[in-house]
Amino acid sequence: MENGTIVETRDLVKVYGDGAEVRALDGVNMRITQGEFVSVMGPSGSGKSTLLNMIGALDRPTDGQVLVNGRSLAKVRDLDTFRARTVGFIFQLHNLIPTLTSRENVEVPMRGQPMGKGHGKRRRRAEELLGLVGLADRMHHLPNQLSGGERQRVAIARSLANEPALVLADEPTGDLDSQSGAEVIALMHRLNHELGTTLIVVTHDPAVARRTDRILVMRDGRIVYEHVVGTPFEEDLAAFRRSGLGKAILAGDEAALARFGPDEQAALQRLLEGVA
Repeated sequence: MENGTIVETRDLVKVYGDGAEVRALDGVNMRITQGEFVSVMGPSGSGKSTLLNMIGALDRPTDGQVLVNGRSLAKVRDLDTFRARTVGFIFQLHNLIPTLTSRENVEVPMRGQPMGKGHGKRRRRAEELLGLVGLADRMHHLPNQLSGGERQRVAIARSLANEPALVLADEPTGDLDSQSGAEVIALMHRLNHELGTTLIVVTHDPAVARRTDRILVMRDGRIVYEHVVGTPFEEDLAAFRRSGLGKAILAGDEAALARFGPDEQAALQRLLEGVA
């Protein structure tokens, strides 16, 4: 079946403040299709997290609409139930309950849900998810017995507990070292491909964004640019074109070209111009 639109925003506006108003979102229009892995980038204050909060029904817009699976969130009466059944959340700080084990933390979203999950079924589901994220041997550990990367993997497992249609991640690698961050985003990439889960991740890290399918760039409450992510070679080449050296070579700057021999200069020119 052809993938359909799972998230759509229409002229989305969010204004904060009674006096000096701040337009955190200023007419945002976007669509996310089922199974996409999308990143949202932009400077601090550009509206990234606000947009995520609107999509996840953690806040209501001042104007405009958010539709999830074709249904306007303005028409959803019980937003708590909607969030529990439809959306999984991953935050920069894992927000695990410190007195619960990994398995018990993953079970939390399943409690009280009419899914026929008694204690045994919840336990088996949590164990299955912890195995999926590579933590089968850590399921009885408390959060303070886990590394930062392991805690975030527990949070990812927890976000998948109720088989959500959509997972929203707000700077999921922001509190991790580079190696742990790379492992977490690789895990999210794998889960997206293996499970078909739709993922939207807010990030400041270009390396994280490059692992997604599409990048939305925000500024001043608007989406100002979209980029479909290519192969690693294509992305490296595009970055080289944008670099000072790349621009100089394309412009025929003799000083920039002087460090290369004639054959190298010709090869670089062809490569940057997309001939080779």
